Parts: sequence; C-alpha cells; structure tokens
Amino acid sequence: MLRQWIVGLLVVVSLSTAQGQTPEYKRATSVSDFANGAECIITYKKSGGLCNLEITRDTRGGDANIYKLTHSKINANIEELATRTTTLQLKRVAGHFYLFAPTEGLYVSAVTRSVTANTALYDLFSLTPTPTDSVYIEKNGSNYEVRLGPKYFRHHQTVSEYRLTGKTSTNTSPILLYVVGEKKPDPILALDANTDLATVNFEGTVRFDRTFANGLYNTLMLPFAIADPWQVFGSGVVIYQPNKANQGTLMLRRLKSGERLQANTPYLLTGTFDKPPYIINKVKVNYNANAAAPKITVGALTIQGVYQKRAMGGTGHYVMYRDHFSRCTATPSLAIEPYKWYIADPGTPAKGIRWGRIIRLDK
Repeated sequence: MLRQWIVGLLVVVSLSTAQGQTPEYKRATSVSDFANGAECIITYKKSGGLCNLEITRDTRGGDANIYKLTHSKINANIEELATRTTTLQLKRVAGHFYLFAPTEGLYVSAVTRSVTANTALYDLFSLTPTPTDSVYIEKNGSNYEVRLGPKYFRHHQTVSEYRLTGKTSTNTSPILLYVVGEKKPDPILALDANTDLATVNFEGTVRFDRTFANGLYNTLMLPFAIADPWQVFGSGVVIYQPNKANQGTLMLRRLKSGERLQANTPYLLTGTFDKPPYIINKVKVNYNANAAAPKITVGALTIQGVYQKRAMGGTGHYVMYRDHFSRCTATPSLAIEPYKWYIADPGTPAKGIRWGRIIRLDK
C-alpha cells in the first residue's frame, strides 16, 4: 500500500530586521530616499572604480572653516568603498535635510562672501556648527544631481577633487550619493505540509520541509532551481535524472558533483538525507497555479509533475513506492502530493502492478 506523502504548505513571511545586519547601499534619486540620522557615502565613478572622500582643511581660508573634499583611493565596488572613505550623515532639521560631517562635528555648507572674501575658495566647502545649506536631489537630464543649497555637488575633472559649482559649470561631473541602511533579510517562502502550491512570484529564501526516505527512492520536482543540491539535502544523497525510456524501461543518469537541479525537472533521490527543513537561498519562483502542471516527455514515456495534490486511484499511472514504480489501481484513497512526479499510464504492454525495469546509469 502506498505511503501517505507530505503536502506542501505555502507561506510568505518577512523576518524582522536584526542588529548587525549586512549594510545596504542605495543610491539616492530623490529626497524620499533620505532618512534622518542615516549615514551616506559621497563618491564619483571613474573608469577604474569608485572614488573615496577625504576631508582636509584649506589653510588659504585663514580662520574660516573652509575645507577641501578630495579623494586618494579608487575602489572596485561600494562595499570596498565603504571601508575606505569618510562617511557623512543626513540630519533632518526643521523639515529639511542637511549633510553633517561626524568626524568634524560640523555641517557641510557652501562657501559664501560671509565666510571669506577670497573668491578662489567659493567652490570649496564650509563646515559650520549650525545647518545652512540643505541637500536636495535634482533630476538634470539623465543624471540625478546632488544640490547643496544653491550649488551643485560635483567632481572637478581638472583638479580631481569634489567641488560646489553652478549648474552649467564645465569640466565637472555629477557625484553619487548612497544612503547606508541595514539590509533587509530575504523574505521566506515556506513549503510545508498540507497545502498545495499556490500562484506565486517570489524571490528570496525557500524553507522546504519534506521528510525523504533514507535508502529508498524519492521522486522530486521543484518550481525553482537549486545550485548545489548536496549542500541542501546532504552529502550522502544520490541524485538521478530520467533521460531515456521505452514502454517497459526507465533509464536514469546519475548527477555529478557540481551539477544543479533545474526547475520543473524530474529527479529521483536516494541515499542518506540531512534532516528537514531544507534552506535554499537566492531562489526565484514564478508559478501560476491555474496553468497546466509541468509535463516532460522521456522517450516513449510521459512524466507528469505535481504541485497540487492529485487523486490517483484507478488512473493506471505509476507512482514511486519504496524502490519501484507501482501502478495506481482502483483504490480510491491513492493520491500523490506536491513536489513529486509520476509516470503517466503508457498503456500496453505496461499493465503490471510493478514497473518492469529501472536502470540506473551511474557513469
């Protein structure tokens, strides 16, 4: 008698953000991307990578708090840049956001005549104890410009420094502003007992709860790919894929280390399994419950995938039972549950209760 198999339960949940999560860097394209107290990274993208930011006082300003914003390191990516740059902070005051330099304990503003009479310094930066020039994001053609008060925060190509300029200034290019936040954990799609797989368009982590029979054969079909099935199910698992057949024989190819499981593809698993649940990261699932279930032709046979529980009594189809395929007779209670597959009734001459031959091709 066929054993009762486990049905899949579909649940989408969100994990709460925890302390110490991996930082997430989002390029600001609007003030709505800002958050009070958030760190931010200023950079310019050169052909070799992303420039860091360094704050140094310009002595030409005398007693005035005039600073240069320069760079000395090129970084391959935003993660590397974050460890080698001076970060600023976004502070919201009276409904506006301002750039704050925590290393100096001062707000970043534009240099004006009230700061110095030296016009050569007007494209540099003034650091002040109170907020003066609010920061905005302005769409300028295909660019998202960072504006500080009336001026534009740019990279000057000739001197290779950050400067505050007019909108039509030459030899300058827009900089990038990234807001640093805690990376949200991936959502979880839980495939568990007693519920069919519903329509879902999902990207994240799958929690797959199914008890496999050690030492016996287990059919498996999933609506997503798995890059390393041995890491997921256990190093003692042996995986076969049907690749040839006639009406009395099913031949299976043994997967080699490094091969992945493809979505909507039939596999036969045996060996020793790790205990469930099985966690699969970076998964994409796009499934329509109203569409026909996956059907694969292997030689003269048709293999039918199952994502919703299906009655099998009296169908003549063949389902896996322990170490062989067993024909579904008139027993009304016979059923097959999600994430498995069966062999559609091939007709004559395969009318026996057991399937004729299963050949494993281990090489």
